[in-house]
Amino acid sequence: MCFQSPTIPIVCGLTGKRREPGVPLDSADWFRQVCTRSWIAPEHARLWDEKGAAFLRCGPIGSFPVSDQDEVSQSGHRRFWLGGLRTDRSSLVAQLEAAGQLHVLGFELDWAGIDGGCVRRRRFLPTYSFDRKAFWTGGRASKAETIQETSIAHGRGAGSPRGVAEDLFLRDVWPTEDARFAVLNRLSLVHFAVTVRALEGFQSRDASGTEFAIVQRSHLPESAARLLKGMLAHLFEEGFVNLRDGCFSASAQLAEVSVEKALAAAREMWGKDAALVDWVDHCGRHLAAVLRGTLDPVSVVFPNGSLEPAEWIYKRSSVARYCNSRIADAVGDEIHRRGGQSALRLIEIGGGTASTSEILCSSLGPDQVHYTFTDIGSGFVERARARFRERANFECGLLNIENAPREQGYAVGGYDIVVAANVLHATRRLDVTLAHVRSLLAPGGLLVLWEATHLQPWLTMTFGLLEGWRRFEDSPLRVSHPLLLAEQWCPLLEASGFESVEVVPESVELRRSLGQSVLLSRNPGNAPSRVPVDVAPVAGSELRSKSGDRGEALYRIEWIPGKFAGESDPVRSVGNWLILSDSDGFWKTLAGFLEQRGDSVRSVDFQSERKRESFERGDEFVADYLRAIVNDWRIECRDQPVSGVIYIGALMDREVGMHAAPGLDGCHAGGCETLLHLVRSIKSADLGPSCAGRLWVITRGAQSSGRGQETRLDVCQTPLWGFGRSLALEHPEIWGGLIDLDPNPVGWDREAHLVAEAISRSDPEDERMIRGGEILVPRLRRARRPESGSVALAPEGACLVTGGLGGVGLVLSKWLVEHGVRRLILLGRSKLPPRSSWKRLVSGRSHPIRTKLEAILDLERSGVTVHYAVVDVAKGSELRRFLNGYERQAWPPIRWVFHCAGTNEDAPMVRMEPSALRRVFDAKAVGAWNLARQLHAQPIEWMVFFSSAASVLGARGGANYAAANAFLDALATQVSHGGTRALSVGWGPWAGTGMADADREQKLRSLGVGSLPPSEALSMLGALLADGWVGHAVVADVDWSKWVASTAGRLRGMLQELPGCGRGTTPLSAETSDCPVSSTGVAANEDTQRRLCALVAEVFQTDPALIDPERKLESLGLDSIMAIQLKHELELQFDCRIQVQELAVHSIAELALRLEPGSG
Repeated sequence: MCFQSPTIPIVCGLTGKRREPGVPLDSADWFRQVCTRSWIAPEHARLWDEKGAAFLRCGPIGSFPVSDQDEVSQSGHRRFWLGGLRTDRSSLVAQLEAAGQLHVLGFELDWAGIDGGCVRRRRFLPTYSFDRKAFWTGGRASKAETIQETSIAHGRGAGSPRGVAEDLFLRDVWPTEDARFAVLNRLSLVHFAVTVRALEGFQSRDASGTEFAIVQRSHLPESAARLLKGMLAHLFEEGFVNLRDGCFSASAQLAEVSVEKALAAAREMWGKDAALVDWVDHCGRHLAAVLRGTLDPVSVVFPNGSLEPAEWIYKRSSVARYCNSRIADAVGDEIHRRGGQSALRLIEIGGGTASTSEILCSSLGPDQVHYTFTDIGSGFVERARARFRERANFECGLLNIENAPREQGYAVGGYDIVVAANVLHATRRLDVTLAHVRSLLAPGGLLVLWEATHLQPWLTMTFGLLEGWRRFEDSPLRVSHPLLLAEQWCPLLEASGFESVEVVPESVELRRSLGQSVLLSRNPGNAPSRVPVDVAPVAGSELRSKSGDRGEALYRIEWIPGKFAGESDPVRSVGNWLILSDSDGFWKTLAGFLEQRGDSVRSVDFQSERKRESFERGDEFVADYLRAIVNDWRIECRDQPVSGVIYIGALMDREVGMHAAPGLDGCHAGGCETLLHLVRSIKSADLGPSCAGRLWVITRGAQSSGRGQETRLDVCQTPLWGFGRSLALEHPEIWGGLIDLDPNPVGWDREAHLVAEAISRSDPEDERMIRGGEILVPRLRRARRPESGSVALAPEGACLVTGGLGGVGLVLSKWLVEHGVRRLILLGRSKLPPRSSWKRLVSGRSHPIRTKLEAILDLERSGVTVHYAVVDVAKGSELRRFLNGYERQAWPPIRWVFHCAGTNEDAPMVRMEPSALRRVFDAKAVGAWNLARQLHAQPIEWMVFFSSAASVLGARGGANYAAANAFLDALATQVSHGGTRALSVGWGPWAGTGMADADREQKLRSLGVGSLPPSEALSMLGALLADGWVGHAVVADVDWSKWVASTAGRLRGMLQELPGCGRGTTPLSAETSDCPVSSTGVAANEDTQRRLCALVAEVFQTDPALIDPERKLESLGLDSIMAIQLKHELELQFDCRIQVQELAVHSIAELALRLEPGSG
């Protein structure tokens, strides 16, 4: 390497003498410069007085006699001290800053030599004269544009622990992350390029025009102009398009891009986090359709309503961790600054997914801050309420910061700290928004903003597709996108009355690289004295759930004599029926009765060898077979009215006794799985607007009347009842009902006559039983809690608990020990580490099995012997092997069995996979069946199955779970008939444990189903066992009026006698549940409104009675995520297509008219 002789004098920092031309700089000279303190002695001032001079420090340490300042020598000449290398910033930044200062001072610079051939990036400059932002070098910065150097928060200096942590992040973590986002931006740019070059406005190389001209030539809607302009701006910056005189045109580079290459590079760089790459690619591949207006952008950005990508960005990405940490630092420093004597009042605006809330709540105790979480969407508010329900001093409320907070119930000056994370830019006018934000702050209060401050292509590709990204109305402040630079936020905050603005990070280069900034500012005035916290947000209180009284939570089903309501009314008009027939020929008698009434009947015999073979070939063949049957039937009916489908096929799968079959393989396959395929076939078939299309399910001996009439239940058919009750909730438009035939019929004629009457009349009862030639109907009735106290379990013998390491299993085990058990057998599918390592794992902090090991050790410390074994009770061979080994070792006999094992895989019926039905059924039902069969000969005192209230009430989205638990209920009755005391308890959700997580608990609470404290639930269990209650019991805390309202006002006959289910509710009858509208259409429209209110209430997680059908959904707080969820539910239940944009601008009443059959 050869260096030229310097043209600028080089001055030694040690001696102050100039380096003579031709004298080389050797390593010894460099060593002296580095190791010796640089100091220009006073005798060298002569050099300074010759003329004005600028000194550029080229060494590795930027120390000067006067640091980074200029001064005036004795002769009046100015001296300037500039640093070429600095310890507090990168060398490139320091050198560019020095070059910039030299340029401002009037020195001529060779700019091409300074950047060393680095790639330059062209900036997209405004084409009008009203943008106040300075774009040119040499411009004089205003006071407002100067970012203050004095930190608002303490402890962030270069030498502080936080400063060191921040430096380590920026040095070690961010460079890699920056490279990852660079390839993500590249992928977005390539998608922009591919989309733009396909537009008609760019079909030829010579084509050019403004974004509006391109929109018109490409036949795009005018609303696409702003999005297209943002895309073109990114492409211009990177040289993909040219811009001249306001017109864009294609460059040669535009035709050379490849999506697949960019995608492969991005996936390789992102590795295990490549899901984010796939998300951006997904948005890119649908970009053209969004531009044309043929695809809803919300469904593209949030596929299937998923928040996963957004949560990753705002919670788990390194940028989010950095910004959330800076927010936590600022809040912590504010608490420290005020002395920490009492809790500060903090309000978070637009909390959304609660990512920032989690960071703050994990780092700050409830004694330090009184936290108020707000959002415009009630769904986010309710999720936060459930997520932080155990935290003291935590409130939740609705707040639209675009409206005055005081009018929404928030006190003026009521908060010491306001936190807003990536939310304010989404408002229409930032000046109005900031005025509302300031009104919340007490004098001296701190505002903490986290905002995206540099637009990056991947942001435009994803969130930039949403309409909310382009809803701003404060041009010329914001023109093509809603983001502001930090340099723009500072004067805007000052103009809004804030002061002491600070931006983190300070480096402009780093802010650009991160794309994000945290801004801190204060509301002027002295810090307020502490006042009691008395601010209670009431915004949107009309949408909040109100928990009712707990009352008595014990219920049982009783069957009472019934009759057909309105028997004197004429029967329905003549129609067509499809019967999927059983093996015992009952269908022939039923078909004869229907045909005598003038109906047409088509029957399909499942006993046919050809059809039986197709069932044995798997799910796909069953689905195709049933779909073909339904479609063929519809073609046969042509324009004639279709009355419904009668499913009797499960009768061929009848099980005989506890010893007759080795397993239950045919039970769910021939019953619920077939019914699942049948529901899909009916929903997918076009049965016409005049179709009642009701589905009736017929079983035989699947229910117990409680009158001693059944010596044995057909437990294999019982899951159909749990499945059917869920079907009534999910698809009431096709639901007919359930009818259980007599296991010992006196004659088929009488049964067929009663069934024909039941399915042909308008009747509020959707469940019936035929016993002794008479109709019985169910009633769910409250039962008095037994007064026998609690059960005492003798210490002799062992107690077996399945699902023993689950939340319920461990809580139950502790309770069992408290009531006398001294030997516990815990069965589960999780493998525990070697016993020798337990002590080390328990003393650690992060092992996932730690809490389970602690629970076992706590039980052992109380003197209990705990035997844990890895056994999947759904596999009969595993259970048999364990029981045989246990018996061979002569351990005490098993005397009590508690079956708590289970799983859930929720999905709507139209999307539920048969494999998910099997998995849920196996864990609950098959496991219980294996226990009952293999322990049948043992001296069992109690066999208790932990079931669910869903088996009685149904479960929207959980038909598989309801079906499995219905099996448990029947099995307990069957085991009790065999002489062993058995009880199946249909529990409501247990608070903080069990199958219901926080989100599920909150959702159920909005439907009127409260959570049971485990202590109260176990107290009830003890009372039931002490009283000798066998068979089935329901223990649930339900607000019945709210539950009925959540089902769109439909009242199942079984619930008629419960409080809140009397007047003012609508029975589930043909007039309200079927597709046809009345001659006036009024009843059908009211019914549609009730259904819509229930759907909206479920999405908002509130009481349907609080939903005003005349109000626009947007005014109720509908956000984009809730709109997606509502869209999917509407399309699922009403078999329609609807755009997300329609939901916000319509009321429920308007949507009801839109969804009316025949409305077009």
